Amino acid sequence: MRGIGLVALITSSVAIVPASAHAAPSSRLPVSAPANTVTLITGDKVSLAADGGVQVRNAEGELAGYLSKVKDGDTYVYPHEAFPHLASGLLDEDLFNVTELVAAGYDDAHSSGIPLIVTYHGPALTARGVPAGATDLRPLDSIGGAAMVADRSGRFLASAVGTRSTRGIKKIWLDGKAKADLAESTAQIGAPEVWQTGNTGGGVDVAVLDTGIDTSHPDLTSSVRATTSFVPGESVEDGLGGSGRG
Repeated sequence: MRGIGLVALITSSVAIVPASAHAAPSSRLPVSAPANTVTLITGDKVSLAADGGVQVRNAEGELAGYLSKVKDGDTYVYPHEAFPHLASGLLDEDLFNVTELVAAGYDDAHSSGIPLIVTYHGPALTARGVPAGATDLRPLDSIGGAAMVADRSGRFLASAVGTRSTRGIKKIWLDGKAKADLAESTAQIGAPEVWQTGNTGGGVDVAVLDTGIDTSHPDLTSSVRATTSFVPGESVEDGLGGSGRG
């Protein structure tokens, strides 16, 4: 559905906006203005000024054409090169949400690459190999994919597109960050009133009851202090690779 919506946006915008307007003039982004720079999966660099100005340059440093939109307060920037890959469903639209990329620490100042989740048609990561420019590979067999980090050169996308049929790539997603928001649930049970009395739960050990965990899972190796199985003859090991978060 995202691809269809974007096609409509692109079609209508191109029809009414002069081509020269697709690349923001440098006057909208004063040299002295503080800016965040985000390199997209296409290799294009997006500069976001404090005054809301946007400027896009390609890998050669030249001003590049783009379209942008604001959705739910977030700014999305789409270089022209990305249009067909968004329309085909290859690329996740969140890869172009520059507001979220900066907030997640995926801008050029705080991250050396773009964290991705790549899904495949059929078995993942067989002899097809991995697109160029990818590091930190971690297979995710449960979803038929893999997590990886693409460098900022644009080589990853070029390699993925150039050999998409042979690699069997289904979609390239941003490996985004999620944060639980307890604003509603804690209020419903009266927790804020309890906290105001000084009872915050600090220093209290918490036990997590689960069907089992993978004690070698990297999320748990340094955080689990003790485990106990209440089923006679059974260990706490999940055996299926679970992190115990479910």
